[in-house]
Amino acid sequence: MLENITSVNFKKNVLEATKPVLVEVYTNSCPNCKVLEPTVEETAKSNPTKFSFYKLGSR
Repeated sequence: MLENITSVNFKKNVLEATKPVLVEVYTNSCPNCKVLEPTVEETAKSNPTKFSFYKLGSR
């Protein structure tokens, strides 16, 4: 599971990151988000040392 990004940790985890970062913007009601979720999760598991992956909940 991807770690959630919040206003508290955004600067440290995204803006000041030392490796490339993917931030998935999602909502629970978004059908496309649900389709992409397994792919993003698998990519995150396959590349934990090359990239950082996070989720950003949207309204």
